[in-house]
Amino acid sequence: MMNKLIKFTNHQNTKSLISRRFSLRSSSILELSPLSSELHNFYTLFGNKNQLLRLSPPPLLSSSSTTCQSKFQHRYLSSDIKRLGTDDPRMSQIVTHNGVVYISGQIDPTTDDIEGQTKNILDKIDLLLWEAGTNKSKLLTATLWLKHLNKDFQTVNKLWIDWVDSENKPVRATVEANMALPSLLVEIQVTAAL
Repeated sequence: MMNKLIKFTNHQNTKSLISRRFSLRSSSILELSPLSSELHNFYTLFGNKNQLLRLSPPPLLSSSSTTCQSKFQHRYLSSDIKRLGTDDPRMSQIVTHNGVVYISGQIDPTTDDIEGQTKNILDKIDLLLWEAGTNKSKLLTATLWLKHLNKDFQTVNKLWIDWVDSENKPVRATVEANMALPSLLVEIQVTAAL
């Protein structure tokens, strides 16, 4: 039998809503007033969107309470994920979550030189950022993989510097790596704020 899970009152039918939404038995939810000293230990529902909001780090909980809490966390954390460009069976081109845009690694198999591939990839990234509702001035991170680091680093670096917003540069890592196809010379992956 599961320990009592805390629910905060002040919202009509919240107990039944929590029970239905998180597949919990109504008897597993204990009602406390909003001023209870245990308020900071758990989660509550606010507003019309029924979003779970974390109030502070949870204390040590019994294993059954932790299970209930995990259900709450999972439902809240996964509810605001959006995926765009999902035609590829392996991945999404864009995933947004908690105000962050994640762009999958971009490649360009249409040209066979480092300059052409890099320019085309940066153009694709601009387009994907636009599709997600942001732009390169909000980049947070960038990872560049080069097939031939010693040979191509200077060329890619120059193109990157020309492309990136000089007032809003992201953190960046560049490494040498084997590529998925022999013709690929560079792959770039970025994250950005919305």
